[in-house]
Amino acid sequence: MSAPLTNLISQFKESPKKLITYTWLTSLILLGITFIVMCIAASYMVEGSLEKVAAFAAAWTVLIFIIISAVGTVTMRRFQSGLSIGIFTGVVFIMSNQMLILFALFVDRIKNGHNGDNDSVERAMAVFSFFLFLSYAAFGTMLVTFQNDIVKEAPSTSMGNEAHAVADEEEATEDLPPENI
Repeated sequence: MSAPLTNLISQFKESPKKLITYTWLTSLILLGITFIVMCIAASYMVEGSLEKVAAFAAAWTVLIFIIISAVGTVTMRRFQSGLSIGIFTGVVFIMSNQMLILFALFVDRIKNGHNGDNDSVERAMAVFSFFLFLSYAAFGTMLVTFQNDIVKEAPSTSMGNEAHAVADEEEATEDLPPENI
């Protein structure tokens, strides 16, 4: 292996959060490119009803993914509890599967000739759908693999400490013999 690649791998082993961050940023960049391609695809696919369905499916999916990406970025930066990271991981795998479905939709449209003059636009949508599928699948796998490095437990509150102190005191008094009345 080359020295720069070895250095890069060792940096990611030391800090898996960097790898997760770079993977997430890569998926956001791919999503931005897919949004541009989707806008072009939607402008070409307005003639027949089947084209409108494909354009709507692509547009709706990409718009929802943009919203989910904003929520995911906030989750990864601020709300790193086990529950929020778990929910986000599930959403990432759903996003990955949705992109695989869109990939299959556009490949089917290309193979069956439903695209008219829009062959290159639909090929671009298929390619970026597949890349987003891979990107989200890799990111979700990293979230599962490195969940212990990502999840930050919430600090215990003073009420929580008092509850533990009361429980400890009750356990201590249970061991004492009863007093004579």
